[in-house]
Amino acid sequence: MRNKYDYTLRVVLLRWAACAAIALRCAGADAAGDSAIPATRCLRPFEIAVEASPEERMPAINVINESGMAGELCDNLHEGTWYSPSGPGPLPGTAGDTPVPDAAVWIRFEFDRVHALREMRVWNYNESIGRGLKTVEIHSTADGRSWTNLGRFEFAVASGKPGYGHNTTIDFAGRRVRGIAIYGITNHGEPLHLYGLSEVRFVVDDDNTTAMHSPFAGQLPPLNVTLQLRRGLAIDRTYHAIPDQPRFTSEDARYIKSLGFGFVKILINPQFHKEGVELRNMEFVDASIRRVVDAGLPVLVCVHPEADFKRTMFSDRGEFDRLCAWYERLGAHLAGNWTPSQFAFQQMTEPFGDSGSLFAWNHWNRLLPEMWHAIRRGMPKHTLVLSGTQSGRIGGLFPLRPVPDGNVMYAFSYYEPFAFTFQGAPWMKQTSATYPYLRNVPYPADLPAILQETDSLIFEPPDDVMRARARNELLNYGTQQWNRERHAESLGMLAQWSDYYQGKLAFIAGEFGCYQGAAPPADRCRYVRDVREVLEEFGCAWSYWSYNETCTIMDDRLPRKAFGSPRESQPDQELLRALLDRRDPAPGPR
Repeated sequence: MRNKYDYTLRVVLLRWAACAAIALRCAGADAAGDSAIPATRCLRPFEIAVEASPEERMPAINVINESGMAGELCDNLHEGTWYSPSGPGPLPGTAGDTPVPDAAVWIRFEFDRVHALREMRVWNYNESIGRGLKTVEIHSTADGRSWTNLGRFEFAVASGKPGYGHNTTIDFAGRRVRGIAIYGITNHGEPLHLYGLSEVRFVVDDDNTTAMHSPFAGQLPPLNVTLQLRRGLAIDRTYHAIPDQPRFTSEDARYIKSLGFGFVKILINPQFHKEGVELRNMEFVDASIRRVVDAGLPVLVCVHPEADFKRTMFSDRGEFDRLCAWYERLGAHLAGNWTPSQFAFQQMTEPFGDSGSLFAWNHWNRLLPEMWHAIRRGMPKHTLVLSGTQSGRIGGLFPLRPVPDGNVMYAFSYYEPFAFTFQGAPWMKQTSATYPYLRNVPYPADLPAILQETDSLIFEPPDDVMRARARNELLNYGTQQWNRERHAESLGMLAQWSDYYQGKLAFIAGEFGCYQGAAPPADRCRYVRDVREVLEEFGCAWSYWSYNETCTIMDDRLPRKAFGSPRESQPDQELLRALLDRRDPAPGPR
């Protein structure tokens, strides 16, 4: 998506003769001449695997999963980038030690098959521009074993501003490759010895004789999801209350059904249940599930651990084996009490802490199948919901190798853009995020209005540094033009990923929502309607976060008791209309 507002992007032309088949040219965001290249396309994120120097501070997956990008334009926030300190270590594979002794860092891309590579487009590190790679050495392989040194090149410095278009293009002239390795020799001057990139895209010759599906698509069975989940509502009281007395009641379950929701998502914290491979406090979980089922709604039971639990489970082989044993026992317990038409099971909300190395035992494409096998041994017939890595963001799904199971849905959390959905969020003050200090940010994003009202949208930042960061966050939000079309662009990759696997994938937005404390109420409802409609247009199930907890469906403008009885709160009627297409007021509690 092109930005309709003017931004000055420097255009620099650089040429080297290091390799007869490779020329480096730098182009502005308009990439003049691209249309002259016939029958080309960009490789999609799920056609590429990526790994990088082992000490990375932000994961390498960010350079291919379109995070931080709005079409061809890049923001200048670090969340969507990759960067690493110097100290390359060995390049994985048969080559052994890194073949570039003076390299500070490396990043390697492995394609799904051999492609005729036309060009590589580079968006350099755009938050702290001195951190961007400058002098690099590029190697290619056609078979994944023998590598060819293509020479040394220079990546242009980023603009450091929102709306940055790629300004380095490597012309490969149709060279047939299976993988590319970039060795970073120098950066653009940051003295902290950090090196990074924002985005890398590969343009290939579009050979119509080559199938556009994954080589592994034929190994997947037909899609056969037995429990269709439609329009859900999440409740996290089971997560917070264990082992205290239940605060989620049968009245709550009946009330949620009366509002028109189709299922309830219940979170359980494994730290309250896992002691060796024994199950604890299951009577609490059982009672919560029973209340929903008795009200006539199906349940999505979701494991939701603390951050330290995830780090431990996915970094220690013994702990991970114990986790899998617990999954099997938990699955058997739940399947022994409720039928496949009564509940589905999500293996984890927002996982992270796995290794980015393609060869490591704890790479997500090795961890997930083991968890899936363990759960399937306990519950062979129930619908399973599996999550990608990277804390559940949608870009974490694409590197995932789907499991050979037709009764599976793939989950992600969707709160983009955070500058709108998390504005004023008090729980985020414990982090370095700017969102708690934003107020009345409009949706859809209106850049002229944001530029005019920037200071009034920033509320009590703790210092001038946070104020400057908040201004930058707002500028990025406006530049990216978040609106309904932008959501369709962001979520549309799901359809492409499913098509890549011959339409054999089903999806669920396991969480989506917007904090009500600081967003303009009408804009919040407009956001919720836009996201909900786009999800449903793509055939994607969803669960709204949440019931009467933090990001509530209740009306905060009226007296409300959070976590209390539905009789002590009133639903936000406009929000319910946005979620459920209601044309009449929602009924009161029974």
